[in-house]
Amino acid sequence: MQIAKALGAAVTGVSSTRNLDLVRFIGADQVIDYTQEDFTQGELLYDLILDNVANRPLSAYTGALTPKGVYVACAYSTAALIRGPFVSMLGSKKVIQLTHSPKATDLLFIKELMEEG
Repeated sequence: MQIAKALGAAVTGVSSTRNLDLVRFIGADQVIDYTQEDFTQGELLYDLILDNVANRPLSAYTGALTPKGVYVACAYSTAALIRGPFVSMLGSKKVIQLTHSPKATDLLFIKELMEEG
């Protein structure tokens, strides 16, 4: 969230009631309490959904994306992503599984952001 904000993104944070203040503190422009509201059923559409929990069907997430939006799953296995018909139904939307391969330039960028506060 903080990196997205540093890059100029408008950020919506989705969390439980007890973490809403923390999500606001670290930079969310808007917060949604998932115990009270399902962000995938609202009117807002998102350019990017970075999902650390993956507790809904993929169709719910892709339905909350803009036409060229991207859904990045941190909690699904590769097998879960590649099976099923959703891949062919996405049209211009993308579903990606997050993998991590640290690069020195990325770590330097994060270091600079931390130093700037």
